[in-house]
Amino acid sequence: MEKICPLAGELYKHEKALLSHTRSAKREILNLVRDLNPAELHEILKIEEPDTFKIGEDDLDPVVLAQLKSLG
Repeated sequence: MEKICPLAGELYKHEKALLSHTRSAKREILNLVRDLNPAELHEILKIEEPDTFKIGEDDLDPVVLAQLKSLG
């Protein structure tokens, strides 16, 4: 949201720029998630983010998903 990142507010106003940025950001985030060990990812997923909202959803790599499920 804009109160966290002014750039996010500007991108949200410009659909073409938002879509381009979102594609590359998702790719980078998925790469970062793959590099985390399952315990680290599990801890990150516990963090509440009340000032954000979801603009998309992608499937996790099956290996990462299996590792998370093994943590319980």
